[in-house]
Amino acid sequence: MNEKSLEHSLLRLFGPAVLTLMIASGLGFVYWIVAARFYSPAQVGESGATISLIMGIGVASSGGLYAVLLRTLSNHENPRRFHFVTCASVAVTGGFAGLIAGLLHVSTSTVRLQWLWLMVMSAIWSLFTLQDSILISLRRTKALFVSNVGFGVVKLVLLIAFAGGSLGILGSWALPLIVVVPVVALIADRSVINLAKAKSEAFQVTKSHVAAEYATSFAIVAVFGGVPVIVSSIAGGTFAGVAYVCWMIYVAAESIGTILSSAIVSSSTERGLDAARAVRSARSAVPLILGLLALSILLAPVILSIFGSRYEGGTSLLRLLLLSVMVRVFANISLAARRVQAQFWRVAFSQAISGVVVIAGVVISASHESFLGIGVSLLLGSIVLFGVSLSEVVGQGLRKEERN
Repeated sequence: MNEKSLEHSLLRLFGPAVLTLMIASGLGFVYWIVAARFYSPAQVGESGATISLIMGIGVASSGGLYAVLLRTLSNHENPRRFHFVTCASVAVTGGFAGLIAGLLHVSTSTVRLQWLWLMVMSAIWSLFTLQDSILISLRRTKALFVSNVGFGVVKLVLLIAFAGGSLGILGSWALPLIVVVPVVALIADRSVINLAKAKSEAFQVTKSHVAAEYATSFAIVAVFGGVPVIVSSIAGGTFAGVAYVCWMIYVAAESIGTILSSAIVSSSTERGLDAARAVRSARSAVPLILGLLALSILLAPVILSIFGSRYEGGTSLLRLLLLSVMVRVFANISLAARRVQAQFWRVAFSQAISGVVVIAGVVISASHESFLGIGVSLLLGSIVLFGVSLSEVVGQGLRKEERN
């Protein structure tokens, strides 16, 4: 397969997934703009921290199997059973983690029966997180679009409908998931049945692979779920609200790199590519992603002004967060190469070291209510992630080859 065919193959998978992500992120952007207009920064920070807690639990519960499904579902000897057992395990794990968080009053939310609410929503969100991997692996990009964009539209409508209520943000975010997750599960199951008839090559999942991916997911959740909770717990108030809006934009931007990494791994599995050729297939997407991020950095004050004048103080934080995403684009590509090479513990170690740097810096920065410190902490963590995860095949894959 020539280089153009490689990049076109990845584009067919990566393109629709990124389009879905961009539209869903855009809807999420509008969602938090509306929330910022109808609620105080303190309420945005409190609700945002609770949502981040549930999202963090979802990453921790599904993260280990997210990457496993992405790599193995299409080639597993019994994909339907593997799909069912994986989803059940993730839901139970997420629900149990949510129950413990509720009983320990980790969330500052005032919702009634907090332990029950966190248990149910953590289980549902864990499945929602896992379903992205399932749909990408099954090439069901249309279903991926409907689930993510549909969720974004409905929660925005509900946010407006619930405006003024004390639990308007949490309620509008939670209710659509109760419908979306079962529908996607049904679509995925039917696709897996057809896949079982079409595929014959078996792929064995090892305990070491699963353990390494779970270690990776716990390191990731310490950052993506932990930072908003830490800031809300230590600083709170308007500072936490401004930080959360910046964080929401950061997570949306970072997701593009994550999808690219997933597409590289999935494409490698489907076409039997080695790590260098798998990375090479992603080469054409990198300049576009970096260009969009550079434009966003320049427009950071304008972006935050849309949320209201109270959020413009986070400009330096948002710029540093987006700069760290630029570094993480290469880190995600390198992590994908490590996964293709089955170096799963190297991936886990890279995320763990990065997580330690970020969390330590955020704790110190939040104690001094320093937006600059939080941004620098994330940037340093991204640099560490790239440095530790760097694979020699990344340079080979991204470099344009000379032809006589």
